[in-house]
Amino acid sequence: MSRWQYALFAGGLLGTSVLTTGCELVWLLADDDDEPIPVEQWDPPDPVAPTVEIVIPSWPPVGPDGAVRVDAESPAGLASASFQFRNQVLSSFEGGVAETAIVTGLELGEGLGMLTIDVTGLDGARTTKFVDDMLVDLTPPEAFLEDTVLPASGAQLRFWIGDAWVVSGWRLSAGDVEFTDQLPPGYPPTVGTEWDFSLVSVPTDALPLGVYAADLELWDAAGNVAYAQVPITIDGQAPVAQIDAPASNATVTGLFDVTVQASDDLPGVVGIEVFAGGALAATGLGPSATVTLDAAELPLGPCLLEAFAVDAAGNRSLAAVRSVNVAEPAEEPAPG
Repeated sequence: MSRWQYALFAGGLLGTSVLTTGCELVWLLADDDDEPIPVEQWDPPDPVAPTVEIVIPSWPPVGPDGAVRVDAESPAGLASASFQFRNQVLSSFEGGVAETAIVTGLELGEGLGMLTIDVTGLDGARTTKFVDDMLVDLTPPEAFLEDTVLPASGAQLRFWIGDAWVVSGWRLSAGDVEFTDQLPPGYPPTVGTEWDFSLVSVPTDALPLGVYAADLELWDAAGNVAYAQVPITIDGQAPVAQIDAPASNATVTGLFDVTVQASDDLPGVVGIEVFAGGALAATGLGPSATVTLDAAELPLGPCLLEAFAVDAAGNRSLAAVRSVNVAEPAEEPAPG
């Protein structure tokens, strides 16, 4: 019976009567003049390669939900379509003369390279087509943060967004304030060779004051999305410095100690800077620091000590000042 079936599918002959002996097919009737044709004389038509049209958008790149579509036709009916990329995907047709097969980026796998598509008809004929430089992007972008503890004025919150293929946009939500940007469409020159990066800068003047976590959303050109919470400190108040020692107008000689207290309204390390006679003499870390200076390195006479506190955001306090007198050390008495 298999020879009869092949004749039907390949030749398209729809006989109205069949003479059989046992299980052997003896005659077919042609559908044009109803003249019986011996099977051994029947010459099936040559297989016809399917016509194939591939539909892939030039932009954006194919993502997890993106699709590659194949529209195929064959007078003999269609059997299957095979897609070879990072993965091989086989799609079976229902035998119609015009069929469509669709595969997603998730099925194909991630990468940049050649896509090979084979479409096979029921008559065994096959058409093979290729798509060069096909990009399937299944990985979301990433954020690379710079300093997130910043002063409230004159500074920028900066971070890089990076993607293995093509970055596209971002959104930062901090309280009731939202910032967003969508990059222009197009493939960067780095595609396929190195990551694509874009630098984002948000002025701290526009950000809420205080310590909080902002919501960051990133997306790439293929529609992959990443979410993150960014710890942010926007410090709008400078710290305070105070000199506890030496006493005002004290006379200093040789090595002497300077003790400074530093405080800030927000948590974090506070640095201390001590100046003597207008020059930076020593540094330390608060909230309390004692540094040792050498009077021999200072000019004799009145000398102004200044101390500054610098918080983690870079805010600098007003100067705490203390005036001292630098004297020569007393001469030791000559022996006996």
